[in-house]
Amino acid sequence: MRVGLTREWGEGRNFEAMILRSRFDMTHDVHWPGFRRFAPPNTFTDVAERSEHNRDYTSMWGAHSEYSRPVGVEGWKLGVLGTVNRLSHPKIPDYQINNVITVPRDPGHTWAYNAGVGMSRAFRNATFGFDVIMEPMFSTTWAEAARDTVTVRGARIPQGGHTVDNEFQFSNSLMRFGFEHMAPPTDSATHFGFQFGLGVYSIRYRLGQTDQVRDSSRVQHEHWMEWTPSIGFKVRSAGYEIRYALSMTCGAGGSCAPCPFACGSDDVTVVASPSSGGVIAAPTDVLRFNGGRVTTQRLTISLRIR
Repeated sequence: MRVGLTREWGEGRNFEAMILRSRFDMTHDVHWPGFRRFAPPNTFTDVAERSEHNRDYTSMWGAHSEYSRPVGVEGWKLGVLGTVNRLSHPKIPDYQINNVITVPRDPGHTWAYNAGVGMSRAFRNATFGFDVIMEPMFSTTWAEAARDTVTVRGARIPQGGHTVDNEFQFSNSLMRFGFEHMAPPTDSATHFGFQFGLGVYSIRYRLGQTDQVRDSSRVQHEHWMEWTPSIGFKVRSAGYEIRYALSMTCGAGGSCAPCPFACGSDDVTVVASPSSGGVIAAPTDVLRFNGGRVTTQRLTISLRIR
């Protein structure tokens, strides 16, 4: 659900604000068939079939705002934005530690923000724009004991108590720029234009994790960059508009990402190895994107009805 308002003043000034409420609720019914595992020389292990019923639930409140206005008399325009989101994660699916033990997870809550500024300029038949957005985020997550658990020191964690506590601190940033040029219209009032742009997304976070069962803790830093070059073409006439866009997002180690900026990760300091888990439960392995490329093509046809 979204509720918003828009206010326009003279001289091209514009303000937008919106409050949103989002809820995601899903159940997962998963079934594993039974099978027999063979291990040399002549050992067989029967694995029984089993089924799981898990719930995946997240709710969010958010407030978004934007403001833009002309600057000077040479076609420049300034824009700023700000966002605050509060996410609650009451339940996500249980993580399977092995074929027998299942540990339930109740992750916690997340505060996510962004703040950005951008400039654009329109001159003759061309438009140029760029923006910079900062995306800090703070997330507190945990794992709950499925039953009374004894720690390595002999202390007792009651059922529902925290077995693993995690604190994530993200400091992501996004930079984008783009250019569009439209040729003068022909005799049939048809315009032809092209666009190109580049987005650079930096992901950086710090994980602090405490394992209450093993009485251990660790701090881990990760950082990588994603590059998104794009190109587009546009044909506009009195009764229709056709757009085609091609973009390519490359992660760390991807073929279109400069390796000196995108390969590897920051230092990792491990005091002791806590329990493994999923992304929310913070596994012991390196937590970063290992590289790849996503190519997106989009074709849009708009027709004028009246």
